[in-house]
Amino acid sequence: MNSKSPTDLYFDQLRDLYSVESQVILTLPELAAATGPSPLREFLQGQEPLAMRRKRHLQGIFKRHHAPSDGDICEGMKGLIHGGNRHIAMAKDPVVRDLLLIAHCSRIKHYEIAAYQFAATLAGYLDYPKDLDTLTEMLGEAKEAEGRLEVFASGMFSCKR
Repeated sequence: MNSKSPTDLYFDQLRDLYSVESQVILTLPELAAATGPSPLREFLQGQEPLAMRRKRHLQGIFKRHHAPSDGDICEGMKGLIHGGNRHIAMAKDPVVRDLLLIAHCSRIKHYEIAAYQFAATLAGYLDYPKDLDTLTEMLGEAKEAEGRLEVFASGMFSCKR
């Protein structure tokens, strides 16, 4: 990170998000395959095109500002994905595995929520209204997905197994 100014920090944060979305796109098929046919699997499969769309939106922001999108690997997301995937792979019981999937995806969404919230705050501070609108929309998507994960978890805990 070479953030010498709020603008530098803003683009650093966007590159972090770009890396996050790239990593999420790569892991979602594996996560969806880890659960049996279910609403959870459908949800996970539906997240991939949304992540691709968010990545395209981020590319649009970079293009609008003539800034590079590459050069960052989000180590935080890399660690979250690796650790969660490792635990999921070790789970033999399908209920435990689905609960781990929900927890894992929830952690990923919490990271996205924090990152999009901060990037949106910086966009507002820097007076980038188009960016602010785009980032706020993506923040809303992350919050909505997190809400759906909470519903899945609640539903699983309400069923005595």
